[in-house]
Amino acid sequence: MTIDQLTEENNRRREKLTPQNRTYYEDLMVYVRTTALFKREVDVETILLDILNDVLEAQGHGQSAEEYFGKNPKESADEIVRELPRSLSENLKLAMTVVLGYVLFFLLPTLAVPGVPVDFGNII
Repeated sequence: MTIDQLTEENNRRREKLTPQNRTYYEDLMVYVRTTALFKREVDVETILLDILNDVLEAQGHGQSAEEYFGKNPKESADEIVRELPRSLSENLKLAMTVVLGYVLFFLLPTLAVPGVPVDFGNII
């Protein structure tokens, strides 16, 4: 499955959660997505869908997400993210984004002034 398909499936299945379980799961989901910067997105979305399926199954047995995973979704999210493997491509993508942002930040003002030559040595 692609990332978009996983996200769409996650959104569709989340509708089946009770309000209390939905709040817990969405907190957990936000923590996982924000702390998993250097992890592959496909791995993150796959694990989130697996967690959602576990919550739905527990809900079917009359158990809340809090009872199933514990009271603190942040602790659960930290544990989940630690288990995910690091991704070199995600690290490179983030590094290239930072470098490109830096170059654009200093290049755009220079390009806005007509007649002033661009000095790439100065930018670097």
